[in-house]
Amino acid sequence: MFLFFFFFKQKTAYEIYQCDWSSDVCSSDLNKLDAVLDCARQAGINSWITVGTDLPDSSAAVEISHQYENLYCTVGVHPHEAEKQTPGYLEKLQQLACDKNVVAVGEIGLDYHYDFSPRDIQQRIFQEQLTLARQLKSPVVIHCRQAFDHCLAILNDFDSNETPIVFHCFSGNKNTAKELLDRGYYISLTGTITFNNAADLQQVDRKSTRLNSSHTDISRM
Repeated sequence: MFLFFFFFKQKTAYEIYQCDWSSDVCSSDLNKLDAVLDCARQAGINSWITVGTDLPDSSAAVEISHQYENLYCTVGVHPHEAEKQTPGYLEKLQQLACDKNVVAVGEIGLDYHYDFSPRDIQQRIFQEQLTLARQLKSPVVIHCRQAFDHCLAILNDFDSNETPIVFHCFSGNKNTAKELLDRGYYISLTGTITFNNAADLQQVDRKSTRLNSSHTDISRM
């Protein structure tokens, strides 16, 4: 699965709209991907990031990023895939992360909603990838669901002064959002904010959040 972030600037100086598109057609039918990117360009969207969720996915993301101008990628192991990792996975991930089109380590983090991987393994894989990101001085894209306390505790040992941290598809409340922003992190609000059960999320004040701000160069993020 690939998650495409489509970025374009609105009239204000502080907002960039984000559209997520999830599909596996990237690896099976590039003609469909061509059509999607053409549609995005017509809407004024000219840069993309495709996100890796495991080693094969990340490898494919790197490969595809070299086939399109202004298409970048991240590489990482999603918490859902944490239990499947074998010894040596981190070295392979590091090799991928050194590609010139890789702009962040991610999507990594903790997911206690589905718990597809045991929590202790999720935490270990998350910590290992954070260490890699720190070594590479790479930005980080985080997936965190119903695990903010543990996620932030782990991040306490991670120095993010030189590397931006983005909480993708933010699912917390305004208090959590404030804490993340006070720490200097970024958050992204996606289509989940429209869900009927997203009352807490809808209270997050978009004007106070640095949503992938226009000051962030997409070639670095």
